Amino acid sequence: GNGNNDVVPPVAQVLESREFHGSTDGLILLRLANKALGVEPSSISKEKLKEMMEVMYDYIGGLSDEEVAEGISVLPGVL
Repeated sequence: GNGNNDVVPPVAQVLESREFHGSTDGLILLRLANKALGVEPSSISKEKLKEMMEVMYDYIGGLSDEEVAEGISVLPGVL
């Protein structure tokens, strides 16, 4: 982004479900940065993407199981 620690809204508020369902974390982050912050994916280095993923993982790691599970639906036949 612009280095101002922009707050990015939840993925489902920015991207259409087809843009994140079944995608890898890296692709989701690139699409989210593009739509929420106007950052072109091609301008993000591998090092910056790695840093973004570490921030995402740190954030998720700080949530309770209930918070992580909010909004997640189990696929039919998985359980």
